[in-house]
Amino acid sequence: HTRYISVTGVQTCALPILTPLGRLGLYGALNLLQETAWMHADHLGFGMEDMQREGLFWVLTRQHLEMKDWPKFGEKIHIQTWLRRPEGAFFAREFEIRNEQDEVIGKCITSWLALEQGSKKILPVTNLRPWDEIVADRSTGLEAAKISVAGDYEKLVKYRVRNSDLEDRKSTRLNSSHTDISRMPSSA
Repeated sequence: HTRYISVTGVQTCALPILTPLGRLGLYGALNLLQETAWMHADHLGFGMEDMQREGLFWVLTRQHLEMKDWPKFGEKIHIQTWLRRPEGAFFAREFEIRNEQDEVIGKCITSWLALEQGSKKILPVTNLRPWDEIVADRSTGLEAAKISVAGDYEKLVKYRVRNSDLEDRKSTRLNSSHTDISRMPSSA
């Protein structure tokens, strides 16, 4: 098994993930991270098809992304991902995004749950895999903290998930609604 997987030489100009200002945007970055996670999960033997055979599926529950710089049109980036040791029902996946000069320009952490397909019962992920063989002893220093929902809120819009929001992977591309966005300190 491989503890890390890297996606090298992703050209931001070749993918429909740029903002009108010609930079990688939030939606594009989250999609690149999600694709990298899927490749790594498939490589480790618990991607979508593997999980379906076992009657399970993954749920992305939290995500925290910090970007120091957003790549411009034509720049290449390198994304690396790894797993942290599970804690109860959750496990964390971390990412580093590096530019062509090998500088860290972004980091991210995601939190995942495994559910049974029929009952939607949450499973303790500690029992799903031999984690010692596939987790890494490194950290971005980020946590995917629960977002506080205390206070008074005004409903601005109601959004219904449509078929066009769903993918082959039977998940939605609405992951940006679960993201805490902040800017990394320049010393990072």
